[in-house]
Amino acid sequence: LTNKERMLSRTLFNQMRNASVMTRSVTVTPSMSFSKLDDKRQGEESMYFSKQDAKAMKALLEKMEKRGEKPVRQAQNDAICEDLDSIFAENKLDKAQHSGLYQELLDWKKHSHE
Repeated sequence: LTNKERMLSRTLFNQMRNASVMTRSVTVTPSMSFSKLDDKRQGEESMYFSKQDAKAMKALLEKMEKRGEKPVRQAQNDAICEDLDSIFAENKLDKAQHSGLYQELLDWKKHSHE
């Protein structure tokens, strides 16, 4: 490279370096008030969609009840009760007499399925 080309490449290099330094120093950070407004907006949006989801779930459950379908949790609960009833019957245990045990097993089984 000639002297002139070296000087030109140094000049271009310095200009590029200075330009990148300047762009790094000009970054703008949002103030706290914008952050608080964003948090508030996100909270309100979350509340809105939670309410909409609750309405949709209620409508779906009502629709299922009209059709005679059971919600999944109710079906699971019924299946668990049937299993416990058969276990108690096989072991000749009276459900009324051992109601505490029955309830504890029912709670334990429901908890393990959640």
